Amino acid sequence: MENQVYFLSLNRAGAHFGGSMFCPPWVDELSPLEQFQQHEEEFRVVKVTKQKIEEVRREYTFLGDRLGDYSRL
Repeated sequence: MENQVYFLSLNRAGAHFGGSMFCPPWVDELSPLEQFQQHEEEFRVVKVTKQKIEEVRREYTFLGDRLGDYSRL
């Protein structure tokens, strides 16, 4: 979320595994993260667009508060 990019965290399915999730570039009550089934296999198609990243970066401009040295990394 701090980098305003999509984030996908995957784990294998099974009784002692799970908790996979897909996060859009900004997570809030209007744009929640997607959690996968806790212990079952699941196939999902998620939509990733460059336009969504650009929109979020226009609306939430805190990346502009970075120190100058960080922008070179």
